[in-house]
Amino acid sequence: MAKTFPKKPAPPEMDEATRRILKQRFKLVLLTDAVCVFCAFGGIYGNITLRQAWGMPLFVLAMAVGFGAQIAFIVGLVKAGRPEKGV
Repeated sequence: MAKTFPKKPAPPEMDEATRRILKQRFKLVLLTDAVCVFCAFGGIYGNITLRQAWGMPLFVLAMAVGFGAQIAFIVGLVKAGRPEKGV
């Protein structure tokens, strides 16, 4: 026999202020990621082609900042989905 589980209630809709804040954060993440990609390519170019020592630390830092920005944005989305936690 299969167990039946109660349905989860639908999440409440986001208000307009929360939606606006998330839209601004999304644009900031896009800009941050674009800058990080540019810096990462510059770091790889500097390390491999120009054989400069600054290339690899720049690449690692750009990757860490880019991924960190995305993770922070996703955490903000999760918090926005739970009205009791806030944005």
